[in-house]
Amino acid sequence: MANSNSLDLESTASPNQYATASDSASLSNLGDFTFECWFRPETVSVYQELFAKVTGSAYEYEFAVASDNTVLVTFSGDGTAANRSQFRTTNAQITATATDYHIAAVVDVSVPSAVFYINGASVAVTNVLTASTATSDTTANFGIGTSDTGTPANFLDGLIDDVRIWKGTLRTGAQIDDNNNCALDGTEAGLTAYWKLDNVYTDSTANANTLTASGSPVFSTTVPFTANCTVAAGANNLLLLGVS
Repeated sequence: MANSNSLDLESTASPNQYATASDSASLSNLGDFTFECWFRPETVSVYQELFAKVTGSAYEYEFAVASDNTVLVTFSGDGTAANRSQFRTTNAQITATATDYHIAAVVDVSVPSAVFYINGASVAVTNVLTASTATSDTTANFGIGTSDTGTPANFLDGLIDDVRIWKGTLRTGAQIDDNNNCALDGTEAGLTAYWKLDNVYTDSTANANTLTASGSPVFSTTVPFTANCTVAAGANNLLLLGVS
């Protein structure tokens, strides 16, 4: 099925708008990982969480756009904020509203190191913190558009689409560039969670990390891509058979 919707979150809505999934083994202790999503900001120059697994004192990871419009990824090896590694794009990347950005971070946890891709192109990275060389497993819930599902904060303002988490998997630049305009099948090797957000909150993988919406956000028909792709079960790469 082609990509038909994105999730529209408003940071100033009351009550606040975001979506969460319960803690699960598939969303924890990621090891090496790759994060991907599309984001169309309605506001820039504010701290906005793309997605995170952080609740109160339990800190696993976050993927965010900072107030200086850089993109950052952070993870903790022991579940605390004191023991973190963090990487940011060296330069501002998410600078314009009403513009579609594909954002990806590929993190080699044991080094630690990270590579960021914006719209399929590698960008310069700054190592901010390198205190951790492992990922953790806490009871924190997962949130899209918020960094703390106990006391929600850092709300996303804009459209988010096609959220992908790859566990134990370092995606290559070619894989990211080739596949970011295609809806995946959900059975690709290493894909531990995948929310297409096509008017539903279900996880397209077998791990069933279904989201629950808060604040009554709506789905938009504005999408960054419409390609309909078919993949072989368990494959890492896609074959584009047609677009709609």
